[in-house]
Amino acid sequence: MTAYVSNHRKKKETLTRREADLLRSVERGDSPEKRLKAAEAVRDAQIRVFECQLSLVPPCDDADKEREDRIRRHLEEWQSRTAQEILDSVVKGNRTQPAVAE
Repeated sequence: MTAYVSNHRKKKETLTRREADLLRSVERGDSPEKRLKAAEAVRDAQIRVFECQLSLVPPCDDADKEREDRIRRHLEEWQSRTAQEILDSVVKGNRTQPAVAE
């Protein structure tokens, strides 16, 4: 395990900013390429948030193990999502993220 613990607050702020960028892109009617690029940025930011959350889970406790499993499930789900799926959910009016897996 590394001694470095990533800054979770900054990662969450980045995610919020990327989601707002995607929403604005959809509302403005930007080109499909720009919208897909914004959706990919949301996906990457969400994955970074989950990875950061995993680094904050202390080892060896059953409650922490359940939390770690929940975060890992969300992480795997977001790793498998495509930018087009994220964009489609925003266009339909759904939130882009399962919020935070805590």
